[in-house]
Amino acid sequence: MPDDGCRSVACAGRRTPAEREWIVTLSASVLHDDGVALLTLGGELDLEVLPLVRRSVEEVLQDGLRVVVVDLTGLTFCDSSGLGALLRASRTVRELGGRCLVAGARGPVLRLMSLTDLGRVLELCDDVGVALRAAHAELETPYEA
Repeated sequence: MPDDGCRSVACAGRRTPAEREWIVTLSASVLHDDGVALLTLGGELDLEVLPLVRRSVEEVLQDGLRVVVVDLTGLTFCDSSGLGALLRASRTVRELGGRCLVAGARGPVLRLMSLTDLGRVLELCDDVGVALRAAHAELETPYEA
């Protein structure tokens, strides 16, 4: 696989024994752009796929990046453990002196974030473009869509 600055991984698991026919899938891809990591999540974010999110954030930090934008545009479901994963990711990045922006939450994911008042703890942006501009401003690098 060529080293083009992108990584893509997928994780699948089963929900409960009563729901064995339901396969839960989360995809995560990371794109590095002038010192900013764009972590794009798609599918369902729940307890079964948390290791994928943790590994993705760890890889970004190991690569030396300290400004992370988490794109939730493609996320269709998120439970409390998924919210916890986003909180841990943000805290981990901040503890290393970085900045973590969470962007693009829609539908039930946005509703859950609103109900739990995560905007007080996470840096939320309505859309990924806004988050990327803020991230590049942090690094004083120009952002071109």
